[in-house]
Amino acid sequence: MLCEARAASGYAALALGDAFALPFRDGAFAGAACIRLLHHLGAEDRRRVLAELRRVTRGPFVVSFYDAATFQAWKAKRKRAAKGSRKPIARAEFSADLASQGLVPLGRSRPLPFIAEQTFVAVGRV
Repeated sequence: MLCEARAASGYAALALGDAFALPFRDGAFAGAACIRLLHHLGAEDRRRVLAELRRVTRGPFVVSFYDAATFQAWKAKRKRAAKGSRKPIARAEFSADLASQGLVPLGRSRPLPFIAEQTFVAVGRV
């Protein structure tokens, strides 16, 4: 994937890392984005990733999760069918995850309500 990204983008500085132990110094980035990952993790692992994002950023960052308050989550629950490893996360639970790491939601957006299950959250420090 790194070779493909390098060829397609022309960026020379790409890195392979572990979301639980990012290979960057504290405060290395002004911001970051973590998209389509957190809803595949349990609460403890979500909190570990949020802690790492907090560690490597100086400013706000953006994350997304599969919001339990979406039509898709309701429909899947009604059918009792899970879609792969995606697990809907209740907003209160996600807020608790953020608070446990000294983080707060700065804003939330669902670009396609009732269509897309992804909710995007801008996150900042307490």
